[in-house]
Amino acid sequence: MALQGTLDDFELTDILQIIQMGNKDGVLKIEHPSGEKAYLYVEKSIVVHAECGGETGDLAIARIFEWNKGKFEFIVGEKSDKKTINLPIPTLIMEAARKIDEWNRIKKVIPSLDTIFELEPNPNTDIEVINLNADEWRVLSQIDGKKNIKEIANLLKIGEIETAKILFGLIGSGLVRIKRIPDKKKEEKAEKKPVKKEEKKDKGIFGFFKRK
Repeated sequence: MALQGTLDDFELTDILQIIQMGNKDGVLKIEHPSGEKAYLYVEKSIVVHAECGGETGDLAIARIFEWNKGKFEFIVGEKSDKKTINLPIPTLIMEAARKIDEWNRIKKVIPSLDTIFELEPNPNTDIEVINLNADEWRVLSQIDGKKNIKEIANLLKIGEIETAKILFGLIGSGLVRIKRIPDKKKEEKAEKKPVKKEEKKDKGIFGFFKRK
């Protein structure tokens, strides 16, 4: 009998525990009422890859565990070449709960992974008493007023949630501050806005910098 149903009837933790008991390799596919889809790949009761709305790994897990509605189906035998996680199901469930709480706290200060940071010009922290670990120094070294969280995480090969967590701490220590939080809605409108004919005539190489 196929494992399928809705999140109205089964919690995600219950579904994963059933998959663990069955000890089958495959993918758990979930479709949210919004149309967004998520995929959890399992091998020998270990979750090896997660995707959700363009996100992968830890961030995908955090998003999936926030869903309480949608249809799910476990397809036996389906595998992924990508490996973004390596956690036994019980550990994943505990880690997901912890990271969701952590991520919700971080989002109150850093609402988007597209947030751009800059160094605090007048830090309140005494430089002599700064005590940062290796990853914190690596993230701090990438703050240039241009890179966002996703770009820093990708460059340093650190998870996006972990990078956001480090930046959250650096803000609290007074070493960095938020420079800009991109407005996705405005950016999408700008991309969709048709170009007028008169704007096309003399655009040239420097047309992007033309005064309005």
